[in-house]
Amino acid sequence: MGHQNTSFSQLQRQFDRHEFGALAQKHFKANSGRRLTHWGHFSFWMFALLTKAKSLRFAVEQLNAMPEKLYHMGFKSVKLSTISEANSKRSYEFYRSLFFVIFYRLKKSLPRTVQKAIRVLDSTTITFSDTRFKWAKFRSSKKGIKVHVLFDQQNEIPRNLKITNANRSDVKLAHQFSFLKGIIYVFDRAYTDFKLWRKIHENKAFFVIRAKTNLLLTTLKSEIIHDVPGVLEKQTVALLGDVKGEFGEHLFLFRLVDIKTQKEIKVITNNPKLSAEEVSDIYRKRWSIEIFFKWLKQNIQVKRMYGISENAVKLQIWLAMILYILLWQMHHVTVRTKTKFTEFLRAFQARIVLSIQPRKPVVGQSPPKTNPQQARFEFSAEH
Repeated sequence: MGHQNTSFSQLQRQFDRHEFGALAQKHFKANSGRRLTHWGHFSFWMFALLTKAKSLRFAVEQLNAMPEKLYHMGFKSVKLSTISEANSKRSYEFYRSLFFVIFYRLKKSLPRTVQKAIRVLDSTTITFSDTRFKWAKFRSSKKGIKVHVLFDQQNEIPRNLKITNANRSDVKLAHQFSFLKGIIYVFDRAYTDFKLWRKIHENKAFFVIRAKTNLLLTTLKSEIIHDVPGVLEKQTVALLGDVKGEFGEHLFLFRLVDIKTQKEIKVITNNPKLSAEEVSDIYRKRWSIEIFFKWLKQNIQVKRMYGISENAVKLQIWLAMILYILLWQMHHVTVRTKTKFTEFLRAFQARIVLSIQPRKPVVGQSPPKTNPQQARFEFSAEH
């Protein structure tokens, strides 16, 4: 029987097995993958996350119900105890490194221009009602983690992320990210921190941030805007108090209004060349990261954790981000389908789920003969 490409194998081929093996050797001991190969562990997670398995046990049962497909995933059988042990002992740092290996390779295919390139920095909180997550400090009655993401707005992919306890301050964590010359960084008002703004300014990068209502400013110049929908006024301002003169140059404040709700907000930038229309458009693009967080929670299993240890939780988050990057690469670079990314994913997941459903034999006919080393489902996409 000839070889056929399957949906899952197409996903796996987005990453070079030799490159994966070389990275695994750097992170793990020589005999650490004897019971379950590192590639097998990685493949298991891709399957569990993609199918949104409700538990590790459920994912194991699904895979063991179709042994002819395990060959393509890098192992012969799956044991729950083996998977659980690997989740606790194999450091999430390996998958963190793997994410950046995949991203930097993908980065070569992204547009190289930085002119008005937009990055959005924000976080999402994942809470746990289970008290066994003792390490995930949040509130007295709840535990949780935060996933801080630096999001590439034009390409709709995460460029960097950090995972902390849910009680960690967003603005303090923001200082750990790098800010590159010429890039526009967009923030919500939770990132009001003059040291952060100064860091961005000194790196010759730009920020667009929603202003807090109690921000101490003095207005140096004011211009009413009549010809830009959703923009009321542009002000040239300076900070007051202990940070007076902190920037040397002036900041620019725009009064915006939501056309639907008529709610007014104020947005500040250090970029003197941005027009009122551009600032309004840039800030509204901040919602792209909110859409990304919502999409991730709805389509890939990150709301329900498969393990309770800190390593298992962080491992799952990094693997979820890797899966997103692989799917993005498959859609935008490899397959180049004309369908939207969300539609592409639904079709892809549907084929995966359909492939694990038991097939009813036709009455009066024997089941078709299959090669035990060949999966029976395939994914075709419009080119």
